[in-house]
Amino acid sequence: IASGKGGVGKTTLAVNLAAAISEMGKRVTLIDGDLGLANADLLCGVRATRNIGDVLDGRCALHDAIADTPYGFRVLPGASGLARLAALGEREARVIVGRFAAMDTMSDIVLIDCGAGIGNIVHAFMLAADRSLIVTTPDPMAVTDAYALIKSLASRRCPTTGGRPGFSLVVNQAFDDEEAHSVCCRVSAVTKKFLGIELAGGCWVLEDDQIRAEGRHCRPFVVSAPRSDATGCVRRVAQSVLREFEMLPESPEGVGAMGRFASILRLITGAGKGAKIAETVA
Repeated sequence: IASGKGGVGKTTLAVNLAAAISEMGKRVTLIDGDLGLANADLLCGVRATRNIGDVLDGRCALHDAIADTPYGFRVLPGASGLARLAALGEREARVIVGRFAAMDTMSDIVLIDCGAGIGNIVHAFMLAADRSLIVTTPDPMAVTDAYALIKSLASRRCPTTGGRPGFSLVVNQAFDDEEAHSVCCRVSAVTKKFLGIELAGGCWVLEDDQIRAEGRHCRPFVVSAPRSDATGCVRRVAQSVLREFEMLPESPEGVGAMGRFASILRLITGAGKGAKIAETVA
């Protein structure tokens, strides 16, 4: 779950999507991969004592850092230490490979709340993912930045599978269905014409005054406001994700999305400090 710019409600969507998919009977783990503002655990109402930085530093095992939420899913809290991934040596990277790859057997679905914008770690997550949800608002600047994020990966392939990343657009905070549909159509037309990329449909979440207070109370609105318009929208996004989930071919052991991410990370770091993803993918 990524965005071209901050302030589009990406983390709120990620938390509520995790809760909605969990309600549908799937084992869900949400990873807070935001380097700049790691706060997904707070929105889940969890007071985390350990985070992903502790895992990277070897202070705890991965399963000890993952926290249960009151809403049926689990969260791996983020930390600014995640930025150190790009500077790891090859030996350190091998350790991280095993730790991240283990998540593929712990969950049915892993949702990753990426940091806003374009960067090596964001690209690594998106290249490894079965599907990238690009979050925008109807604001023209947000739409432009969402397109730029898609464009930054348009010609790249996952170095472990050779596959191209798949994208879906989610228009958040839309005034009504007509506005959201218009944004989806415009972005879809531009990405197809100039990038040769077919977006996998389009979803949206309507602006809803009823749910504003829920974020302040640190709880997902899909739980506390189940009949709100925004909740209905998020559940439709969840259903779309699950439809794609059911259509995915079964991955060979050890090459799930998190295993792919770990392998991409090793390629970045193993090529030498400061190596770029652009140098490791077609």
